[in-house]
Amino acid sequence: MKIRWDYVDCNTEYYNDRVLDSILRASVDGIAHLQAIRGSGGDIVDFLITVTNPAAERIVGLPEAKLVNYRLSQLPNSNFMHAVAPVCRQVLDVGRSVTVELADPRPGRYAVFKVNAVRTGDGATLTLTNISSHKRQEQELRDALKALEVEVAERKHLQEGLTRLASTDAITNLLNRRELLERSKREVATARRYGRALSLLIVDIDFFKRVNDQYGHAVGDVAIRTVADICREALRESDLVARIGGEEYVIVMPETSGERAAVTAERLRKTIAAAEISSDDGKFSITASFGVAEWSPADRSIETTLARADNALYEAKRAGRNRVVLRQSQDQGTDSGGEIDRAALAVSQAAPVSSIRH
Repeated sequence: MKIRWDYVDCNTEYYNDRVLDSILRASVDGIAHLQAIRGSGGDIVDFLITVTNPAAERIVGLPEAKLVNYRLSQLPNSNFMHAVAPVCRQVLDVGRSVTVELADPRPGRYAVFKVNAVRTGDGATLTLTNISSHKRQEQELRDALKALEVEVAERKHLQEGLTRLASTDAITNLLNRRELLERSKREVATARRYGRALSLLIVDIDFFKRVNDQYGHAVGDVAIRTVADICREALRESDLVARIGGEEYVIVMPETSGERAAVTAERLRKTIAAAEISSDDGKFSITASFGVAEWSPADRSIETTLARADNALYEAKRAGRNRVVLRQSQDQGTDSGGEIDRAALAVSQAAPVSSIRH
């Protein structure tokens, strides 16, 4: 390889051609020098290749004999050397080194090179470093991170689904019994600590077995969801609503006295009785009975309050169903049982389209 150092700003007093030739041949990076060819107006019209090393020749895919002393315009249009021409122009324009990344433009080849260009005289000396492996590793890392993000998102979604299944009722998406009791314990702790009121309602659809027997279990599920939706829409966000089995629901109302909870229960009762449920045999309505109990600091646990509300529900059933009964604890200083405000909680006599009645 004959090096034309007359094109390169290098003092031959300090370098020996044979040493430089050995360095160029041993380099794993491609090295080339392009000399600017200017027109009569001083503009760059082409570049002359004056130096290449074996690595550069492998990169561009041409031997030294078809590179050195050739102009870029004489090389095939797809040759990589055409891609470095703008870099050389930029170096000569700004007067300082430029580093860019260039992809091999030849079809069917994947290669990315880091091109460092330094001005030498009225030309540019190029160092071509193949960073394809590094770029491929970067892409593989990005792909792996993206796949990991997708997997984490899927696992999170799965975990949320499992948590939801473990804490909610499948038919209504209300809380299930276990989750209700767990959250109720926290509400009781808050009520006890700050001296706040807390009330429980137990709701039971009247004669639900007749709904299943007469209309089928699918329609029975619709009735169950209807009651759940009415409770969910009518109550506050702070209230807890759960389906604890079959046609029975429990509502926990923080910062609510037994009397206020009974008024809410009466409103729910009327809304449930007024709702119409569709079936193949036409529309029908259902009713529900409510047992209400206010938590007392004397209650050993939330289950104690729940048992008192269950007794109130039993009284409502025994008294004819479709009604609300509030049962206070003895230490609350009120009537220990019976219906609260019988006039307000009286059963409406307006007959629905079709009813499941006792």
